[in-house]
Amino acid sequence: MDLVEPLKVFIEAGDHLILLIDGNSNMKNSDLRTALEEIHMKEAILQKHGLLGPATHKRNSTSSPIDGIWTTPGKAIERGGYFAYDEVVMNTDH
Repeated sequence: MDLVEPLKVFIEAGDHLILLIDGNSNMKNSDLRTALEEIHMKEAILQKHGLLGPATHKRNSTSSPIDGIWTTPGKAIERGGYFAYDEVVMNTDH
């Protein structure tokens, strides 16, 4: 994936990364997830709360987040989460 190559450069230099992404791809199971896991990044919210999170887009019928917060192993979140797309800000698609 085009995204992974520049991330590898930072990781190999010893940098810690936090990637917030509107991936338009299932963060639970997709090629994007596989590519990011191959460079040892983890989706922080799903890692903390499990795979039962809400859909993050209006047209998503599978309750899968298509947005994610990915971190390298040196970064961990203490608190975090997300709401379903219309739980807080109404009339939006994310």
